[in-house]
Amino acid sequence: MNVNDPMSSSSGYASEDYASNSDYGTSDYMSEVDDYVRRNPGGAILVALGVGLLLGAALRSLQPQKPENRLAAMLGDIQDRLQDLTKPVYRGAARAADAGGDLVQEGVDRLNDLHLDRRLKGWGRRLRSFLP
Repeated sequence: MNVNDPMSSSSGYASEDYASNSDYGTSDYMSEVDDYVRRNPGGAILVALGVGLLLGAALRSLQPQKPENRLAAMLGDIQDRLQDLTKPVYRGAARAADAGGDLVQEGVDRLNDLHLDRRLKGWGRRLRSFLP
């Protein structure tokens, strides 16, 4: 006889009581779940769906990624980091291009103000006179 084991009692009623309590607890729990599902079928479906989604997400996160997915993720990270590094350079180049465009426009305006077409008209006639 084992004193620590409630199933091996000398009187015999303790083992029957223990066995019946374990069955009663399980069947009582199952009947409560059954009653809840019958009263709230929509809620039970949503709970089951949520539990399924959580289990699926947990299992999926535990699986190793495929090499193609790892490579795509690494390349995406590299691209993001390169874009972050090149943004200041791109902004500086854009400012320089704007400044260069402004300078060219200013130069064109100054040439128009000089009226070179009138001044060179006489030189064109002189050059033509030297040509056969």
